[in-house]
Amino acid sequence: MTLDAIRAIANPLSMGRRIRSLRESRKWRIADLTQQSGVDSSCICRIELGRRAASAEALAALSLALDTTLDFLLCGEDSLRKAWERRCAAEATA
Repeated sequence: MTLDAIRAIANPLSMGRRIRSLRESRKWRIADLTQQSGVDSSCICRIELGRRAASAEALAALSLALDTTLDFLLCGEDSLRKAWERRCAAEATA
């Protein structure tokens, strides 16, 4: 994957949409996500609108609060989670 392709996937607007989608799927308001993550509500709002790039600390806190992976927030892929689930399933059947 080229650097331009990565930039196209991991742009702030796409990441913000993924965060909003996860938040809304839980029927959370921004205030709820703020409470769960510790990230300021105005920061979350700007991230969701693609007006601000999230810091590493904010992304980590949001991914934990939303029970997802950083690669999903950044790129829309959950490859790490899928690999982990496959490993756990293999260990359970072994």
